[in-house]
Amino acid sequence: MLCIMNIQGLKCYRSFLGPIEGTKECAAGQDTCIKDYAKANPSYAERDCGKKDECAIRIQKGLGAADCKECYTDLCNFAVPKSIIISIFAGFFYII
Repeated sequence: MLCIMNIQGLKCYRSFLGPIEGTKECAAGQDTCIKDYAKANPSYAERDCGKKDECAIRIQKGLGAADCKECYTDLCNFAVPKSIIISIFAGFFYII
């Protein structure tokens, strides 16, 4: 499993712990994080796992891994708050 620090504090899922036990707040660099798939990829919003909070509901029912794999994404592991990105670009152009 990919281990990257989740700087945004999104919910995480450890597949080896099982659906319910695996949902928790992300510890630094330990887990693959998840978020509502509708937020990650709006084009799949018509799917069950695209509905708001559907991922969490399906995980609680034990359906997450089998029926809703699209809910899990590593994209949020690489998400960086806009303020940090803006600060980096502002600093870069200031130096130039």
